[in-house]
Amino acid sequence: MYMKTTNLKFSAYGHEEIYNKLDGYKELIHELFDDGEMERFYVSTKPVYLELIDGIGMVVVSKDFDHYECFSFYRPLVIDAGIGFNLICMSGHVKFKLAYRDVESIASVNIIKYSKIKHNTSIDEILGYYYHIRNTEYELHNVIHDFCELYFVDYGTLSIDVDDQSFVLETGNFMFFCPYQKFSISTKKLKKTCSYMKIIFRAKICDEKLLINKMFTTENEIRQLLNEYIKVSYRKHWSDDDLMLAYIQLIITKVIRKQLQLDQSQITTDNPMQVKYDEELLNSILIYIEKNLTHSITLTSLCDEFNISKGVIYKTFQKNLNISPIKYINNQRCILSAKLIKSNEYTVTMVSQMLGYSSIHYFSRQFKEYYGITPSEYANTVYY
Repeated sequence: MYMKTTNLKFSAYGHEEIYNKLDGYKELIHELFDDGEMERFYVSTKPVYLELIDGIGMVVVSKDFDHYECFSFYRPLVIDAGIGFNLICMSGHVKFKLAYRDVESIASVNIIKYSKIKHNTSIDEILGYYYHIRNTEYELHNVIHDFCELYFVDYGTLSIDVDDQSFVLETGNFMFFCPYQKFSISTKKLKKTCSYMKIIFRAKICDEKLLINKMFTTENEIRQLLNEYIKVSYRKHWSDDDLMLAYIQLIITKVIRKQLQLDQSQITTDNPMQVKYDEELLNSILIYIEKNLTHSITLTSLCDEFNISKGVIYKTFQKNLNISPIKYINNQRCILSAKLIKSNEYTVTMVSQMLGYSSIHYFSRQFKEYYGITPSEYANTVYY
């Protein structure tokens, strides 16, 4: 899913801020309809303010009009000067307010599209599901239908011919047949008995070529899904019907992913739940720090606020940002102090006091370590 504008990565392009009236700024209410695409960026020499009024939008930002990042747009935000931006509708309709001083349109190197999260494979209807026990004399030739079928061998051996290919399914093997495939099944061919389950259904399947004319072996995950399907197949409640459809869809999706080796390529040494927790935790901590830079923030106070140990918070920062928590806080204070000095509303001493530095000398040392010059030298280089 797309990152939110509260994500740390968005700070490279702007930040969240409510727009207040500014001299020389124009205000525009704009609406977008239909989930779509964009092929142009807009860029301004001054910060641009965006505020969502209705719907859900995706803000696309770029520094070079080639490489870009996408963020879900919910809260009022500022796009920094010189940053290319545009909006794409995600909800069929989006309405937003734009405040800007000047803006220029620049063609994007790529056409950028919103990719919906939606069904690529859907099971429309289950027509039947049967368990057959066949002796050694069973044959069924040249079967052809306008629906899909799943054959799962529970015990024994089943011979299948399809599209001029022959397969021998043993216990635990299964095959799919898509509409208008012609196939034959037999126990007589090998003189062996067989017990198998057959599920007949209608479906829209993306990449169905990954299913046809292939024999699959039931792994634990697929067998568990088949067992769950059987449990709800008694249809005691309407929710059982939904589960039956969902289990078949999940089986098909899992098989296709296995064919594409997506599951293997995405295996990491990290626990996915832990990774998600780390990201959410870090993001919450960064938001808290940003909102409390003018107050005293210590490692202990962060641990108390988020009910975690010093080891956890330190490891989270080092792993994701390659910096210690205190160093990050000091750097963010330096960035804020530069903005305050640049506003020409506060003296260096006032800024030092506002940000809670113990002395003007300590503030100056921290500032110089980050920017390479002292706060006073920085103030003399700022042009308004």
